[in-house]
Amino acid sequence: RHFYPQSLFEDDTPLLPITPDSGYYSTTAIADYAIKYLQEHVEKYPDKPFFEYVAFICPHFPLQAPEEDIAKYKHRFQKGWDVLRAERLERMKRLGIVNCELSTRTPGVPAWDTLSKTERKMWESRMEVHAAMVDRMDVEIGRVIAQLKRMGAYENTLILFMSDNGASAEKVLRGDGNDPNAEPGSAKSFLCLEPGWANLSNAPLKRSKIFVHEGGISTPLIAHWTKGIAVKGEFRRNPSHLIDLMPTLLEVAGGKKPETW
Repeated sequence: RHFYPQSLFEDDTPLLPITPDSGYYSTTAIADYAIKYLQEHVEKYPDKPFFEYVAFICPHFPLQAPEEDIAKYKHRFQKGWDVLRAERLERMKRLGIVNCELSTRTPGVPAWDTLSKTERKMWESRMEVHAAMVDRMDVEIGRVIAQLKRMGAYENTLILFMSDNGASAEKVLRGDGNDPNAEPGSAKSFLCLEPGWANLSNAPLKRSKIFVHEGGISTPLIAHWTKGIAVKGEFRRNPSHLIDLMPTLLEVAGGKKPETW
């Protein structure tokens, strides 16, 4: 539940119950706490380095986002997953990100032009919400970076941004289930991208999360560190893995790997 989680803790202390009309949204709340902890660091440990892990739940299902964010993407996905996948590939080629062909459509996903008008509208609404979730995450990351700048730490902070896996193609119901009369993306809805849109989100790669094809295991990593990384906007194509992060951070911080656990 992005709007009213029922099991939320800070330092093992349960937070007060959150109701659907409380104005809570997970992505904004996570950024609020990230900023709060950075402020506390400045007050209590101004001469010490810090490590902050900011794990947004978005854009994981359920597809839920503030109305004003969803409104930005109305009708943005009318072309459907087939045309948009091809367009994304061409854009990435122009940017020099990839040099490959488009993978085949995920088995079981119908061609977009075979869907009825009602079906298309239903699917469009899901991708509008998903885009809104990514948009909101972008805004909140900006707020965290603004805090780094206020505390004079931005230039000398190594920022690593990545996803944990490819887009999710699951179709599941959890939480309170999905109210079929609820507006898509609202607190009472529980919708997923499912294979069609996951196929777009992972374009041009094959498959999606839970599969070991590249669409499930390959994600980009953005590294930013003004004082520590001399080059700007450079692509590194060598493969790496999540387990590479800890030794990298230890080296940057001048730390040592623990001998015992």
